[in-house]
Amino acid sequence: MLLAQRVGVPIEEIASMALPQEFVPRGSVPAVPEDYATLLNKQQQLALHTMQYFGWTLWFIRRAEQPVVVVINEALSGQYAVLESDGAINMDPAIRLRH
Repeated sequence: MLLAQRVGVPIEEIASMALPQEFVPRGSVPAVPEDYATLLNKQQQLALHTMQYFGWTLWFIRRAEQPVVVVINEALSGQYAVLESDGAINMDPAIRLRH
């Protein structure tokens, strides 16, 4: 059964719905843009550099939100963290990841 049928909305109505202007389909922009440093403040840049020394990498930057959300990860452990705007490393961030 189609989702539209389960919720009782005609498929034609769903197809004609406009997406919000800020909606950016996944995959249409790189997770880490080439000019990523321009999106980070000085504290975040310093924290990122420090974490890179310990094997962490810049995973992605959510640009739809202001301030931007900078997410780093450590591939071996699978851990991820958010670089807060003050440069703090939030190891228990309240963000939802899309898989």
